[in-house]
Amino acid sequence: MSFRAVRWKIFIALGAASAFSEASSGCGNNGSSSPGDGGASSDSETGTDAGVADATDSSTGNGDASCSGSVPLTYNTSTDRTPQQVSPPTLGPAGSVVKDPVYGTSIVRLTDSTTLSTATTSFRVANEFWGNDWSTDAKLFYMQTSTGMFLPFTFDPKTLVAARVQDMSKPGTPLAMPLAPGGFSRTEATVFYGLKGLVVEKFDFATQVTTSIVDLTSIVTGATGYALGVEQGKNGLLAASFGGPEQDKMPYVVTYDPASQMHHIVDVTQSTLDGAPVGATIGGGVHTFKIDASGRYVTFSVNGGASTDWLWDTQSATVTTMPSLGAVGWAAWEHQGNADSYDLQMSTFASPDASAALVSPLLTPVDHLASSSVAWESAVGGPATPLIVETMRQPLDTGPWRAWDNEIVAVRTDGLSSEVWRFAHNFNTYTGTIYSDNFYYLFIPRVSQNGWFVLFDSNWNGTLGTDASGNPRTDAFIVALPNPCGP
Repeated sequence: MSFRAVRWKIFIALGAASAFSEASSGCGNNGSSSPGDGGASSDSETGTDAGVADATDSSTGNGDASCSGSVPLTYNTSTDRTPQQVSPPTLGPAGSVVKDPVYGTSIVRLTDSTTLSTATTSFRVANEFWGNDWSTDAKLFYMQTSTGMFLPFTFDPKTLVAARVQDMSKPGTPLAMPLAPGGFSRTEATVFYGLKGLVVEKFDFATQVTTSIVDLTSIVTGATGYALGVEQGKNGLLAASFGGPEQDKMPYVVTYDPASQMHHIVDVTQSTLDGAPVGATIGGGVHTFKIDASGRYVTFSVNGGASTDWLWDTQSATVTTMPSLGAVGWAAWEHQGNADSYDLQMSTFASPDASAALVSPLLTPVDHLASSSVAWESAVGGPATPLIVETMRQPLDTGPWRAWDNEIVAVRTDGLSSEVWRFAHNFNTYTGTIYSDNFYYLFIPRVSQNGWFVLFDSNWNGTLGTDASGNPRTDAFIVALPNPCGP
């Protein structure tokens, strides 16, 4: 049986941003790119609910048919199916770059045991279902430590130099994460959305000024508890879930348009949309939610309800059940077929009961003991952007090594052909049960919104020392994805 990563069954109480800060930098003395570069744009309509954004709209034009604005629809790397089991290259300190020994792609080491004051700290991709961890221009991103701290970084897409964001009010001091994530805007290059209690706020990294957007208790009077997160669509619409003491007990999913100040709300306990019955029983409490890249659709799953997965079409004002749920793109989602671990399927929200196979033919021999996680944040470029997939063989997988095992790859979604582009090995090793965060954390990719980079974490085949629990330490890395669109 194939096993997909389910990273969300944890208590997430985003009541306030972490105030922790460390003085040492994550990437040595390699300097910093300016968080103010890149400008800002907005696709919100004034005076009405935000409409569906144009899939071809982009602040960076590119005439190549292989690009949607600045976002690649194809990549310039191998699509062969030869198994590639290799040893990792020798690493330098944080800030250094190595090449994947097979694909030749550049891999930047972001952290090491000296990044913070505690040498046993691990660094990883943030464990969030709502995460949009990169800015629109890939000049800002954030990661998480094994102690729960969120660390914002600057990044230069051309030189591959990364550094901790510095606090403008305290020269020489790294900036503490200003808000509980949240994630980066899909319309403004330096803006980050997050929460303080039940207030949705935005933080501008260019000015380091925080602005309140909406108090969720003004939408539901007397609401208490926490919010699970907040996320933005390309049309400017914000989505959040809130009102309960913890994940799986959240009663509300809300959308809010900052331009018009209009909101709409699903109450899963009452099975209503804006107070009117949705025509089906939802029940339970919200486990996860996602707004699709366009901003038209909001998906959510509930625990303890009549059905698990739900689709809210904000344009038609309908809430209906879904047959499955996975990574959400532009008016579509990815899900797992049953024929193989890498039997990736795609369905559109317009025709949710129809599926298209993305990998054809499937690999041989068949293997059901590999795991994978999918990132599709680059779907802000439109409906044809590739999936980014990171894979991990399970400890009990004793079958032959296959193509794509323990790799970061992209999968074509435009239907013109079936292609899987291969970028890099993740160089992770693991022994133990698969039902553990120690396993899940090893294959959580985060693709930049422009599709040029993937943030991932690795224990580099167990060579990075041990953490405070005696497990192999992990560091954070970025792999550059060869493409025709940039930088």
